[in-house]
Amino acid sequence: MITSVLIAIALVSVPITAVLMKQYVIRNVCDIVIVTPPPPPELKLNVYEDENCTVPLTEIEWGTMEPPDSKNLMAYLKNLGDVSFNMTLGTQNWDPVEGETYMTLSWDYADQTVSVGEVLQVTFTLSVDEGISEGGFSFDIVITASEV
Repeated sequence: MITSVLIAIALVSVPITAVLMKQYVIRNVCDIVIVTPPPPPELKLNVYEDENCTVPLTEIEWGTMEPPDSKNLMAYLKNLGDVSFNMTLGTQNWDPVEGETYMTLSWDYADQTVSVGEVLQVTFTLSVDEGISEGGFSFDIVITASEV
């Protein structure tokens, strides 16, 4: 038996159409700027022996004192920062510790504002009361500046 197979091939015609394209290019230009915030204000105080502010005051030699006695020392405080401030006076590190009981440090600063660049003359006064033991002493003067 012969079997015939019919194979049909169909040709399909597909029209080819050209796609038209046009490009429009826009150039982009920009500058990147990283904004750095300004540095915070600086509060800076120096203390000097002289009114020209050339010799820093790092130590005071009060000499020999006999109770009841007091001595004065003039100093010059300069605002080297970029903000105005007020100041407070304190002491610390007394040696011997009982010196704090019989000795008083004061100054003639009257809580005025110290402007940028200003030099302020102050007088420190050390007073020694009766009852203190004979001998040497030392302590640190602490000047704290606070922005106004």
